[in-house]
Amino acid sequence: MEYRVKILKIKKLTPDVKMFVLERPERYKFSPGDAVMLAIDKPNWRDKKRPFSLASLPTESDLQLIIKIYAEHKGVTNQLNTAKTNDILILSEPFSSIKYKGPGTFFAGGVGIAPFISMLKLAKKDNTIKDCQLFFSNKTKKDIILESWLKKLFSGIKNGLILTLTREKDSKYLSGRFDEKTIKRYIKLPIKNSYVCGPPTFVSAMKEIILKLNAHTQELVMGE
Repeated sequence: MEYRVKILKIKKLTPDVKMFVLERPERYKFSPGDAVMLAIDKPNWRDKKRPFSLASLPTESDLQLIIKIYAEHKGVTNQLNTAKTNDILILSEPFSSIKYKGPGTFFAGGVGIAPFISMLKLAKKDNTIKDCQLFFSNKTKKDIILESWLKKLFSGIKNGLILTLTREKDSKYLSGRFDEKTIKRYIKLPIKNSYVCGPPTFVSAMKEIILKLNAHTQELVMGE
């Protein structure tokens, strides 16, 4: 089944990432980590569907999507970049993209944070955020999605949020890609659940390190 929903709000999160807040269809049920196929209700675009993760809680009244804009591709995200409030989008039924099994360790690269937002919201709601840890890699500090929200979320939790920058040096952040040495330095063991999402090279590198720690890995690849 498909749903036509109105854009309620658009918020720019980084230079190339936006949050789209959408109407929620009646009786639209989903779980943290679920995704939807999205199309634009315009001629020549209705059959061009792309998957995006839901960032909202199942109990919230609206639907939130965090989407990276690839202007150079001249595709769906480039069209979404020109979208305005009250424009209509077409949503599929939600489907499972990465299943949340409870609090654990999250490894995100760039917009790979998107499916984890609803999971972290749930952990906060359930008072289990203290049992979560997020390793979040970005190119520069301006690319960090929802940095203020994440810092507040993990406030008071030692090594709850580990941020690294791969193309910029800043004393407030780690520098370079996450490697085994860095992860071993900060990770809280034992790991109950582990979740990985980001570009293919990031997912591959993190998975290799995590498996060395004998942790169960959930994987969702989101290419650049």
